[in-house]
Amino acid sequence: MVVDKRTQRRVREISIQAENSFLMDHLSPGDYEIVFATGKDWDDQAERFNRESSYFEFGKTLTFEQNATTYERHTITLNAVPNGNVPQRRISEAEFHTLSGKH
Repeated sequence: MVVDKRTQRRVREISIQAENSFLMDHLSPGDYEIVFATGKDWDDQAERFNRESSYFEFGKTLTFEQNATTYERHTITLNAVPNGNVPQRRISEAEFHTLSGKH
C-alpha cells in the first residue's frame, strides 16, 4: 500500500502475485511510504492473509517531484536482493493496518 507521508492517508492499494511486477503511475508529487504483506489466501475485507502472513514496511521514503519537463520515477523490489540498498522492517499485523491508513 502506498501512504502519503504528510497526511498518513492511503493513496494506492495494489495486489501483486509472486514473480510478477507492476508499474504505478500518476502519483501526485510528494513523499510516500510503502507497507506490504506477503502470504497466502488474501481476505479483502479484513485486509490480511489467512495463511503464512508476514507484514513489512519498506525502509525508505519515496519522493516524487515533477516539473514542466520531467517526472521522477522509482523502481523498488519488495523481496530482499543481494547488495540491495533498502532494508525492509518486519512489523506486526496491527502496525501494518495503522501504517497503511486503516483505522
